[in-house]
Amino acid sequence: MNTNTARVETTLSLLMSVDGKITSGESDNLDSDRDWKRIQGVKEGLQQYYHYESIIAANSLNTGRVMAKIGINSRREKPKKDERLTFFIVDRKPHLNQNGVKYLAQWIGKLFIVTDNPGHPAFDLRSDYKNIQVIYIRKRWIFLTFLCTSDRNMASSIW
Repeated sequence: MNTNTARVETTLSLLMSVDGKITSGESDNLDSDRDWKRIQGVKEGLQQYYHYESIIAANSLNTGRVMAKIGINSRREKPKKDERLTFFIVDRKPHLNQNGVKYLAQWIGKLFIVTDNPGHPAFDLRSDYKNIQVIYIRKRWIFLTFLCTSDRNMASSIW
C-alpha cells in the first residue's frame, strides 16, 4: 500500500492468451467468442475472463477490422451507454461503416478513430456525436510510428 499521498498507486493488468493474442487464430473464419465456448478447459473459465475484462478494460486499443469482424457494422439495437469506456480504433480502409461508427459512439464514452483515410465515415459523424475524435495522420510513416509506439503487434496486422 502506498503511504505517500503525493504519488498515485496504479495497477496495470494485461489480458492476453498464451500466444499473445486474444483470438483463436489468424484467420477471419475463427472467432474467439464462438470457438472458446466449445473448448474443454477454456469454456469453464470464460465467464471469469469476461468478468475481469469488464472491470479493468476501460481503455481499449483495437482495429476497425476487428470491430467489423465482431459485427459492429450490422448492429441495429441501441447499446447501453458506458461513459467509463474509451476506445482507440485504428481504421485505415475503413473497415467500419457509418452504422458501425454510430453504434460505437452511442456505446462508448470517448471514441478515437485513428486513420489516414480522409473519406472515413467518422469525419461526417463528428457533428452528430460529440464523443468522436478523429486522429487524422496524413503521412504513412507517422501512422506507422503511432502504431509502433501503441502496439507493435497491431502495426503488423494492419498492413
